[in-house]
Amino acid sequence: MKTYTVLYAEDVPHYGCHEVQAETDDAAIEAAIALHERGAVTFDDAQWSGSVCARIVNIQDEHGNTIDEDRPIDDYFLRSGGTASRFLCDAADEMLNALDCAESFIAGFEDDECQEGVDELLGSIRAAIAKARGRK
Repeated sequence: MKTYTVLYAEDVPHYGCHEVQAETDDAAIEAAIALHERGAVTFDDAQWSGSVCARIVNIQDEHGNTIDEDRPIDDYFLRSGGTASRFLCDAADEMLNALDCAESFIAGFEDDECQEGVDELLGSIRAAIAKARGRK
């Protein structure tokens, strides 16, 4: 029987409570962001019951060969990119539905004169749909 080493990871939320004084709600938000940017935020002990992004970082065989890595083991994920990326993720379902509709509509065209453009557009749409559904 072989022996494998499995490295697991979870991201555990840490919470820190701070008070800021400000004249308006917007100024309070700006002050909170500035406090964090200055590195002045400290966090309480980990909230172990709220872990997310559980994953297997890697699995190595007894010779140190990595046989698997970056395997999620829960339904959470983190994405960088800030607000623009969050907006994109929030709109993903609607965009996929729009692509599905566009694919059906465009596939109905049989005009030989524009068929090359239709085929190219359908290829792009189908690639995006496949990617959104986890296929390559």
